[in-house]
Amino acid sequence: RSQINRLSRQVELLEDSPFLEKANDLANSGDPNSLEEAVAQARRIGQGRALYSEAQSKIQAWIDRRQKLQDQPFLDRAQQLAARGDLAAAIDMAGRIRPGRVLYDEARSLIRNWEVQAQGEQGLQNARQAAQAGTADALQTAILLATQVPESSSLRWQATEAINEWSERILAIGMEQSASDLAGAIATLKKIPQGTRAFNEARSQIQIWQQSLNPEPAESPTPEPPESEPAEREPID
Repeated sequence: RSQINRLSRQVELLEDSPFLEKANDLANSGDPNSLEEAVAQARRIGQGRALYSEAQSKIQAWIDRRQKLQDQPFLDRAQQLAARGDLAAAIDMAGRIRPGRVLYDEARSLIRNWEVQAQGEQGLQNARQAAQAGTADALQTAILLATQVPESSSLRWQATEAINEWSERILAIGMEQSASDLAGAIATLKKIPQGTRAFNEARSQIQIWQQSLNPEPAESPTPEPPESEPAEREPID
């Protein structure tokens, strides 16, 4: 029986080797169309045949090469657009690489990074626009918007600097307001969020002003008990 198996294998090799050789020749051309034809040739080797495993391995490699040749231009163009600052166009271009393609995971990774960057840019832009009004309320809103810039964004450090600057401007507004409206100044300084550069100074100033508005009553001296008069002596009979 082993003799029959050997003969059968030899026959399969003789029959299928031409398909694999032709497929290899086509794949060596390297262009997408030739790779597609190479895959078609190799697929003529049926399951269970002597060269089937080798053919399947080559088929997957050629499919990957073909997909990379087709999709790499999208990825290259997307990176060029991102380098110019057009993140929306870069995301759209990389999004043309569909799930299951060999470059899909790389495209998704780049898209995620660009989405974070775009979110940071938009958040910081919105915050700066809000801050332009210059009021304490506007600056408080700007700080809130800037805190939404993702930690992983390359613009996070700019957002942090802006937040600290705006907190100091709120502090300055409150200090000026305290000359005529101490209660209002306290309310203004309470708009400064914890973790900003001006927060500790604002808390200290609030405590000082609150003590001015609500001074502790002075302690009245404890009255001394009246001196007791000496008891009158009984007359001696």
